[in-house]
Amino acid sequence: MPKVTINETTLKQLIETSILSQKTTLTLVKSVNDLSLRIDKLVSLFEKAAENVDKIKDVTREEIEDVTKRLQEVLQQNKDLAEGLLSLDRYTRSKLRPS
Repeated sequence: MPKVTINETTLKQLIETSILSQKTTLTLVKSVNDLSLRIDKLVSLFEKAAENVDKIKDVTREEIEDVTKRLQEVLQQNKDLAEGLLSLDRYTRSKLRPS
């Protein structure tokens, strides 16, 4: 059987590659474990939701209209706030610019 020799540089590269592969594998295992935990939480959430489905009440048209009106009011408030913030930003930038 012929004798195989590996020089020191090749050996170091093989060791580094092996270590890198192990680190990558460890990272992958951790990611899969994290994903598994998140899926477990999601399944629990669905189970709780399924248990409470029968507790959902019928919603009247008036309740839907009330919620819609409130959401529209909140949306308008958000638009007003955004416009105010943009105005404040423009004012601040104009004062910071050298004349």
